[in-house]
Amino acid sequence: MAADRPQRTRQQDRIFLSIADPSRRRILDMLAHGERPVGRIAEQFAMSRPAVIKHLRVLRSAKLVTVRRRGRERIHALNPTPLKTVQDWLSKFELNTAYHYLDLVPKGRDEDGLEFTQAWLRHHDKYEN
Repeated sequence: MAADRPQRTRQQDRIFLSIADPSRRRILDMLAHGERPVGRIAEQFAMSRPAVIKHLRVLRSAKLVTVRRRGRERIHALNPTPLKTVQDWLSKFELNTAYHYLDLVPKGRDEDGLEFTQAWLRHHDKYEN
């Protein structure tokens, strides 16, 4: 039923599949420091130039990399905007983890009956006294 998925979901899948590969993550790390021609990217890898170009094509299909021509060179640049999809997805788990952690931490109550973690109370008392 992949054909029934909304376009947004297919694009999200492309992003996640793109960053799943360590070589492509390494390319993104390089491009985070500035745009580069294919040759400068390829010289950082033990793989062939065509293999690097294939990785760049996958990153472009996920819209994580843009390309422009400068003479005969193709200059690649990072487009970090699609990574917000990953950040948004991960943030759901961060929040759940934080809530889960707070459920495990021993709690206390202040003089007004408000609940605080024991660690917060110890920290607060240290600076109040």
